[in-house]
Amino acid sequence: MKGKVLIIGNIEAVLIKNLTAFGFQCDYLENINHKKLPNIIEPYCGLVVRTFLIGQAIIDAGKNLQFIGRCGSGLDKIDVAYAASKNIKVINSPEGNANAVAEHAIGMILSLLHNLNKSDREMRRFIFDRKRNTGSELATKTVGIIGFGNTGSRLASKLCSFGCSILVHDKYFTGFGNDAIKETSLNEIFEKADIVSVHLQGNTETFEYINANFINQFDKPIYLINTSRGMIMNTRDVWQALKNKKLKGIGLDVFENENLATITFRQKQLFKKLVRSNKTIVTPHVAGWSLEAEFKIADILSKKIISLY
Repeated sequence: MKGKVLIIGNIEAVLIKNLTAFGFQCDYLENINHKKLPNIIEPYCGLVVRTFLIGQAIIDAGKNLQFIGRCGSGLDKIDVAYAASKNIKVINSPEGNANAVAEHAIGMILSLLHNLNKSDREMRRFIFDRKRNTGSELATKTVGIIGFGNTGSRLASKLCSFGCSILVHDKYFTGFGNDAIKETSLNEIFEKADIVSVHLQGNTETFEYINANFINQFDKPIYLINTSRGMIMNTRDVWQALKNKKLKGIGLDVFENENLATITFRQKQLFKKLVRSNKTIVTPHVAGWSLEAEFKIADILSKKIISLY
């Protein structure tokens, strides 16, 4: 036996199948209280989670941990630096849901440009308004993408078929531009973009990256898409920009607080304002949760774990 692996959360069965075939003993818990996990983690060499906060207490209790696997992309809920200080490898599988997120972002863009959600709501109320629901074509637009990782690059690739201009900025990655995708500065995106889709990790550097200062640097009103992390956006600033017509429309799949049990009065009021507007599209953090992605992120993660041995 290679060792014991504890798997927490709703994770596709292919992960357990692959790890077991390799020689791991896999124990599965659909959920567990954060306070109880430190009491049972010690025998395990590996921990795999979907959406679970892994802080120092859990890492300290996992005296035999060799790896922590995150089934998905973001690592903001895992104390990666502290795990590294304990020689514990942290692995994720962002490749698995990149296609799903890119498709979701395009769906939001098209819906905003062609008033699909707005006209659908109106038609259900027997309002037949062609003039005020006339759309605008993506082919005539300039799309700015901030972050050229797995999802940003996949989105850019898909947008090529629409005939739009594509500008991409990545602070840490260069040399990716080609005839269809222009690698550029933030300033050029501020100057030329009609639509901006942000694909950044959630960390201290990107906290409230999308704020009033960011939005006010655009030369013209834009459509804004965020399918990455809620913490990179100041929701109040975004709402004010929508009211002041600095933003023409917003597509949000992520929010600053996605735990309804702890949502504050201020957060709830802001959310109500957003959803009442016919210039917004909101979805419950499902951009990367396609049926196909569920399999891929589990399969890829299992293969990355196996490659460690």
